[in-house]
Amino acid sequence: MTRWFYESRELSAKQKDPLIVEVENKISRRIEKGKFMNGYPMSRSMLQVKGNGVDYIVDLERRTCSCGKFSIQKIPCRHAIKAAFDIGRDLYPYVDDVYTTTAWRSQYEDTINPIGVPEEE
Repeated sequence: MTRWFYESRELSAKQKDPLIVEVENKISRRIEKGKFMNGYPMSRSMLQVKGNGVDYIVDLERRTCSCGKFSIQKIPCRHAIKAAFDIGRDLYPYVDDVYTTTAWRSQYEDTINPIGVPEEE
């Protein structure tokens, strides 16, 4: 357990991106998938995103999309990413704080001391 905590602490210390590695990778894949969609603003935070013959309604302020992934995973779906990019907004504020590198690091900031082996008599 001590080694696992140490290795996790070291790995999180090396992360330079604002989000954990898995989420950064997921967002990168979603950016690629959303490139060919079109966004149409409905208000300052709501957009209609069209792609593959289907329309999605994204509300960036409420962090929702009609596909359901955004509100469930707490990570912008490809439609929300397209919507944010179309109106010039950064993605990071729309990702739940639990996925930040800061939160990851805070989980491992304490030291776990090993438990000694009881001596045989």
